[in-house]
Amino acid sequence: MEMFYAFLSLFTGAGVSLVGIVMFSKSLEKSASGKIHKLLDKISKNRFAGFGVGIGVTAIAQSSTVTTAMAVGLVNAGLITLFQAAAISLGAHVGATLLGILVSFSTFKIKYLFMAMAFAGAMMNLIIRKRKVKNIANLLTSFGILFVGIELMNRALSDNLILREFFINLFMTVNFPVLLILLGMVFVAFIIQSSGAAIAIFITMTGSGLMNFETAMYLVLGANIGTSNTAIFTSIPANTEAKRAALANLIFNTLGAASLTIIVWPLRAVLIPAYESLIPSPVWQISIFNLAYNVIKSLPLLYLINPVNRLACRLIKAKRVKKEEMRPSYIDDSMLDTPAVAIVSIKKEIIQMARISRSNLNVAFDALFRQELIKKKKIKKQEAWINFLDKAVSDFVVKVSEVELSEQDSRLLGGFHHAVNDIERIGDYAKKILQEASRMKKQRYEFSKKSAIKGLNEMIDNVSKMFDLSMKTFESGDEEKFKELCDLDREIDNMKIKLSDSHKRWLKSSEYSTIGGGYFYSIICDLERIADHLVNFASAIHTIDDNSVNTEEPSVPPPEKPKDAVVPDTKIS
Repeated sequence: MEMFYAFLSLFTGAGVSLVGIVMFSKSLEKSASGKIHKLLDKISKNRFAGFGVGIGVTAIAQSSTVTTAMAVGLVNAGLITLFQAAAISLGAHVGATLLGILVSFSTFKIKYLFMAMAFAGAMMNLIIRKRKVKNIANLLTSFGILFVGIELMNRALSDNLILREFFINLFMTVNFPVLLILLGMVFVAFIIQSSGAAIAIFITMTGSGLMNFETAMYLVLGANIGTSNTAIFTSIPANTEAKRAALANLIFNTLGAASLTIIVWPLRAVLIPAYESLIPSPVWQISIFNLAYNVIKSLPLLYLINPVNRLACRLIKAKRVKKEEMRPSYIDDSMLDTPAVAIVSIKKEIIQMARISRSNLNVAFDALFRQELIKKKKIKKQEAWINFLDKAVSDFVVKVSEVELSEQDSRLLGGFHHAVNDIERIGDYAKKILQEASRMKKQRYEFSKKSAIKGLNEMIDNVSKMFDLSMKTFESGDEEKFKELCDLDREIDNMKIKLSDSHKRWLKSSEYSTIGGGYFYSIICDLERIADHLVNFASAIHTIDDNSVNTEEPSVPPPEKPKDAVVPDTKIS
């Protein structure tokens, strides 16, 4: 029973540490979600840029597992390439070493101050209700819990002779590098599911004298390989490219561990004592080694990204795609564990949806004047696609909103929900205009005189310009483009009033058909409503930044009624 209670005390400390690490990672990710979005936007084809993004995102999220899973999710969504994902994954392992350095501070008296942060954070959570303060309080609480867990492990390993004897005998028996690497890999991949937590345990055990630096070094190498496990599991339901990204990450980690072992093992009698004399503290030996290893490993591997990716492509063959059923291009339920990726993917999906809606609108405009309905089937197919995406994106937004998010991300999701509805309505208007064109053709109506055609063309041109501006505003949040968009909307409102007055005059003229006027008035009303939806679509995101979010409809002043009106020339041809 003494052995049972001894291990129970050790696992209690390990469990508390793991809870602290997970809470710390989630709190950082939630507090700095805006910074993660900006870092993801900076991903380019430059390998060093991707490497830097991997370091930055992991330094914020404090989990290489989250970052590599995020990279796999981005590849699955088609947001980044296999090359970019590989660079991000290499950077992620460097960024994750910060946690080991933080754990090394447990050897100093400052650890008691760190542990007290848990109490300070808990008090702040109870007393203060402000959301931003609560985020800071959660950070302090989780940071303190991490060090409380490390202290519990340290005491369990230092004070319990049964545990000490067990681990000393274990590492005396299992001392071959390959076995130790496998042990570290299995420990992370199938037991603790966190390389950061595993390395914290190895640091604590080394500090307690239960293993030497050489043993811990090989365990750390195994832990670095084992952390690829999550990315592998994430890629199972994903597409071929995502599976290749996960495999490439595993290959990188295996190559790094194998290369170092091949170099160090024959020269261990010289290299190990030299390193230990350079850094006397056993605790700091592990954390500094983990940092140095990942940096040194990444530099040559950055130049081997293409060969490794080619190997991954050979090992995982592309499947022949049969006729595809309807499915979103970017969003996937596997992204729910990484809200930053999910939000970027939702935005991409909405932009894709807007492009389809724009294509339908162009076909409808063309049919209106030429009365060529050869693309009618295409519009119906794309309208069905828009309706499918409307439901798929809306459902996915609801799922993401159920995850714990920052205030900015929550409001951003609300804006996305409104944007999807606006795009879907624009698609409906494109279908309606096409139906008007079809009825005009059946009844042999057309806009024959120049003044009517000119008025409609000007209105359509402005709507087209608005569509371009609204998409640019939605993508960038550019305030100047949004102001330009609102100006065009006012102009379209004025044009609608002007053409409506002309329509009334036209109805009083007995030489024109009221049916032709009905088509004319219906279309200008549709164009004016499309313009309003485009303003709403752009306003869903244009003012969102790190400090403020505004997803309300823009307040556009009512248009002035023009003095002059043009009489539309629409009649039976």
